[in-house]
Parts: sequence; structure tokens; C-alpha cells
Amino acid sequence: MHQIDTSVKHVRSTRVYALQPVSSLVKNERRLAAALFGMRSLDDQGRIFRISPISGYLFYCDQEKLWKNTAGRGLPTDRLDVERTGRGFLENANLSVSCDRVLRREGIAALFPTDVRLLWVGAIVPQKRSRPDHWLCQFGVDLPVDRERRARVDGAKIDLRIGADRTMLAVSSRWRSLQGDFLDTETIGIESEDALYSDAPLAVHRPRPAATQQIEKPFPALAAEASRPGDLSHGDDPTEYLYSLADENAPQTHLAPFLFRGHQHHAEQIPASTYSLCADILQRGSNHKLELLAVVRGGSGRYEYRWYYWEPHTVVEAGMAALGTGPQVNLSPGIYNVVLLVRDLATNSVIQAERSVHAEA
Repeated sequence: MHQIDTSVKHVRSTRVYALQPVSSLVKNERRLAAALFGMRSLDDQGRIFRISPISGYLFYCDQEKLWKNTAGRGLPTDRLDVERTGRGFLENANLSVSCDRVLRREGIAALFPTDVRLLWVGAIVPQKRSRPDHWLCQFGVDLPVDRERRARVDGAKIDLRIGADRTMLAVSSRWRSLQGDFLDTETIGIESEDALYSDAPLAVHRPRPAATQQIEKPFPALAAEASRPGDLSHGDDPTEYLYSLADENAPQTHLAPFLFRGHQHHAEQIPASTYSLCADILQRGSNHKLELLAVVRGGSGRYEYRWYYWEPHTVVEAGMAALGTGPQVNLSPGIYNVVLLVRDLATNSVIQAERSVHAEA
């Protein structure tokens, strides 16, 4: 088994990004809908606009036009045209936001990255039809690590659905705008020298202070999968250096770097800055009770814990309940979904872990 040797350390500067507080985005949801799409309300003549109150992710859809182009008329003719249209929309959206004085006072200068990376573009043909209804253009995000290196943002994706006359029919943005960026000390294993980065360099922005945000209660994800640590063998899988964007139902305050080795849910994750946190939930049963332990890596070592749980068969009626605020909590035997929120008291970085647990009486 090939493990990253974290006993050998090196120190250098790496970039950490402070995310725009979700509260400011939600507070200005109507103004953003007007700036981006000229909407008079969040539900305007078949068009809907929403911002997630937990992650700040954005969704827009014109229900009167999406999937209604049965003849496939008026669509862009090629992929390059679609990509240009998509990039033009993002640029104009940022311009509209930056021109709004109220949004600027709230610290919202732009909603989308200025330099996105094309992931995929193609015509979308509905089932039982022979002609495309619209084009789908997907962008990813890379961010500067330092003066020479860039890293991709894992989990970040912006989907644009472009219809006739290059009309924007739908936007699904798994991205939250940045409030600031600053240099942090990187202290990770020497093997990170061989980690994979994005290719194009970009000059470091002028550092700005990080903003902090309190932990908010998460929404339950009813189909959540368990996250279990263990011995992982990755063979010759390369190490990748990247930033990690949390799921839609997980609060997050910073984009901080990590080292990943492996694939999907079986990846070994190592914090690569003082703002980078990893959390797992360990389960053990004794004396007819279920013990849950928080295992946190990275950060200062001074953490605030908040536990929540719900039972799958009663979540609709009972909802989510608070469980405790220590590194260890107990439950009576049963089947539960458990959420752990951890905040670093020194950096205010937040991480969320979730697990399904089961113990017999």
C-alpha cells in the first residue's frame, strides 16, 4: 500500500479563498434575479430563480421555453458558438451585478468566475424526438494556488442550457462567489511535489482578509450515503492537489486545498493548509447504546462540534433534532442518519460529515 508520507514536511505559501456569505446572497435573491434575468419576482411568467440557503448555489429555469422547441429551430449551429454564448452570458451577468450599487455595498461584485474551464458541450435531444431542444454547456473552475500553480475546484460546475436565438433557458451553478483571498502556510508531505495541478498559471491576487461565517443547521439529505474511513490501497494512483467545494446541503466558509489519492468515495484526503479540515464519524456500540465519535484532521485542533440526527421513517413528521456539542455523543439503538458539523475556532473553517448508523437493541 502506497501512503503519503506526512512525516516529512515542507513549508510554503498557498492560497485560501473566503466564500461569499450565503446570508448576503439570499438577502439579495430578488435583486440578483432582476440583475441577471430582468425578473420582477422569483417566479415571473414561468421563470423561476432560487439560491440555496445553505450552499448559496444558484438555479434558474424558463419553464415556458425549456423542452418546448419540438422542431429544433433557431439553435446555435456549432459547439464553438455555444461556448462563446455561454462565456458571454457569464461575463454579462458579472457586469450586471457589478453595476448594481446595492449589491456592491453587500460585497457582491460578481457571481461567476472570470476564467472558467470548458468541461462539455453538446446538443440535447429529448426522448422520443429526433431534433435537439437546446444545447448544454458545462464549465468547471480552476483557481490559482500560488504564482506558478493552479488547482481545479472539485465539485464546482456551471450548467448552461442555451435555446433558440441563443436564449438562456436554464442555469444550474454549483459555485459560490468569492469574497476574498489570502495567503496561508502550506505544511504537507514532501510527496505533494509530484501532485497533479492545472496547467495555466495566473498571477496571485492582492491578498484580502478572510471573512467568517457561523455554522448553520443543514438540510437533511434523505438519500445520504455513509462515509467510512478505513485502510485504503491506491496502488500507483496519482496524487491530485485541488480545492473542494461541498455539497448543496453542506455549509462552507472557505475554499481550502487538499491532496487526494484514489477515486471517488475511496479517496485518501489530506489537508494541505491550516484552513483545510477533514471529518469522519466513527461508530461503536456498547452497553445497549450507540456511541458516535468525531475524528477531525487538519486545522488548529481547537474545534466546535454540533451533531444532528433524524430517523428515516419519521423525518417528515419529526424533522431533524440536535444531538450534542461534544466530540462524542450517544444514541439509543436504532437506525439513524447523523450529521456532524465542525468549526475550527482559530480559522472559522467549517466541515460537515454525514453517515447512516445502525445498532441493534
